[in-house]
Amino acid sequence: MLTEFFPQDAAMQSLRIAPALLRTEIDYRHAIRLFDAVQGRMTLEQAGPVRQVLAAQFTVDGRIHATARQTTRFIDLASDRPVPTPNVIRNLLQQGWRWSANGLGRRPDREFAGWARPDRDPVTQTRSI
Repeated sequence: MLTEFFPQDAAMQSLRIAPALLRTEIDYRHAIRLFDAVQGRMTLEQAGPVRQVLAAQFTVDGRIHATARQTTRFIDLASDRPVPTPNVIRNLLQQGWRWSANGLGRRPDREFAGWARPDRDPVTQTRSI
């Protein structure tokens, strides 16, 4: 889980860095209506030297209604200047791990955002939003 490998609160307090959103793109394939039961899945797909790319899918009744991409970077909290992507994130991605947010883990009573290695620990990660 991200909290295990790179807890955001610890990063913000001890490293004095935080993620910052640079760009969001959303492509709607089908209308999402008020009161639709939307399921969302977000994964960290790329982690470059300074920027990261997250991808998302939003489904209704198993059908993809929208896809999205976000570009982020980490910034120094004191200066608001970009800092390198934390090595732990880049290393995990290079090892084949992918981070998924807003999901249900193996324990259905527990929501989590976490790391899963698809070839070793497949996890279906969706959540109603």
